[in-house]
Amino acid sequence: MSQPGKPGELTWLLNDLTARVPGLHNAAVLSDDGLLITADQDLSPVAGEHVAALACGYQSLSRAASREFDGGQPIRQITIEMTSKLLVVTTAGKRTCLAVLCSADADVGLVSYEVALLVDQVRAALSTLPRPGLQAHGAS
Repeated sequence: MSQPGKPGELTWLLNDLTARVPGLHNAAVLSDDGLLITADQDLSPVAGEHVAALACGYQSLSRAASREFDGGQPIRQITIEMTSKLLVVTTAGKRTCLAVLCSADADVGLVSYEVALLVDQVRAALSTLPRPGLQAHGAS
C-alpha cells in the first residue's frame, strides 16, 4: 500500500472506513491544535470543524489528566458515550488525531480495531508539522 501524503489522498481512506465499519458514520483527521485536515465525504465542513474543535479539547484535557495522574503519553484513545452516538478520538500521528462518530450501538471494539489498523497503515501521512511561531504543546 502506498503511503498517502496529502489530505485529499486521506479522504478516500476515511470514506472506505465509514463504508466498511458497521455503525461508523463519520471520520475526521485533525491537528492537535484543532484544525480540520480532512474528513469523509459525508461530514459537512461545519460539522467537521466542530468535531475538530471538540476532539482537540478532549485530547488536551486527557493529556492534562494523564500528567496529573501519571498515566503516560501519548493518549491512546478517548471515547465519549452519548445517548445515541459515540465519539472516539485516537492519536493518529505526530500532532494529529483521528476522530470518528458512530452510533451508540456500534461495536466499539470493532471500531477501535479498525481505527487502529488505519492509523498504523498511514501514521507517517497523518503527522503534521508545528505551525510556524507556535511551540508544540506536548503532543506526540
